[in-house]
Amino acid sequence: MEKQNSNNKSDTIVKRSYHGSLYILFILFTLFLYKTSLCTVSASEIDLRFQKNDRIAETKDTVKNAVDSNKSSQKNKIKELTVSKKLVNINTASVDELTGLKGIGKKIAQEIVKFRNETGGFQTPEDIMKVKGIGKAKYSAIRDYIILK
Repeated sequence: MEKQNSNNKSDTIVKRSYHGSLYILFILFTLFLYKTSLCTVSASEIDLRFQKNDRIAETKDTVKNAVDSNKSSQKNKIKELTVSKKLVNINTASVDELTGLKGIGKKIAQEIVKFRNETGGFQTPEDIMKVKGIGKAKYSAIRDYIILK
């Protein structure tokens, strides 16, 4: 009889701990649902919340400025890429203009000007490969950026 009472007590303890665990899990799950439902608010509700709290509104402006500056930096990158696509007339360009070409330093630019003055100019864009220091690799890198007029 004593053994049966102890089994009943242990069964009761197990049942209580099981039900207690279920109760705690239910509470945690309810809290989880409540917290996640707060994350799904509309943009107008967020704006209202920002207006109520000045510090949060300042943060919103900071984020907006960061987004705007990121957009403007992207525009600047695009502008730089299109400006760098500037065509150079190799028959009239100065040393400074020629150094703007990819892989052309001051020394090679001076060689181009020297060759141009000695031969009377370039007849075709490929003639630039006759200049000392310009091979097929450099020519292929700059051929889209050079013109003859």
